[in-house]
Amino acid sequence: MSLKSKYSEEQIKAMDLNDFLREATYDDVYYTIRLLKVARYARESTKHEDQVKALENQVDRLDTFITGNPKFLMEEKHKYTEHGISGRTVDDRTAFNLMIQAAKRKEFNVIIVQDVCRFARNLKELLIYIDILKEYGIGVLILDGQYWTFNMSETDILRLAVDGGMAQGESMRTSKRVANGVQSYRERGQLVVSKVFGFVLKKAVDRRENTLTIH
Repeated sequence: MSLKSKYSEEQIKAMDLNDFLREATYDDVYYTIRLLKVARYARESTKHEDQVKALENQVDRLDTFITGNPKFLMEEKHKYTEHGISGRTVDDRTAFNLMIQAAKRKEFNVIIVQDVCRFARNLKELLIYIDILKEYGIGVLILDGQYWTFNMSETDILRLAVDGGMAQGESMRTSKRVANGVQSYRERGQLVVSKVFGFVLKKAVDRRENTLTIH
């Protein structure tokens, strides 16, 4: 139930921040009438040209949304962008980990992301970090799917689990396709290693004749 159906605007603005976050719905945060410090997180898993463009669109959408609401306050250092990093684990996600560290210091109240798979493609880590952030007093506003993680109904939790599971499944299928492709190259005698320290990959017309030369 929206806060606006229970309280006046003056009462909402005067609420303790933690109470506001705890009682707010997605719409209450999306159309917030009180000041909120926000961060935004954007990610794409590859550096292919089409993915780079998708990341640019993602960043533009998030930044336009945030700057369009004068109640959202975002510092430049809280614009977190991950380039060419998988969402299956947080271990190699530098921007994500910096964001979590800033969250622990309570530098913002809300993290805004485009969709579930941008935040995580691992269902277990998705749920773990939502809980960690909630302990820090921070919620995640997920635009696609309309999730506000600080206050989710049973239906929202179920939808989030389904979306998170689908994102993980898609990532696993992609990984398997890549592995199968690499194996097929090996079976055909094609050199598949391209980044070996001290060597440069020289590509031939027939990929089976690719070679590594000392650099």
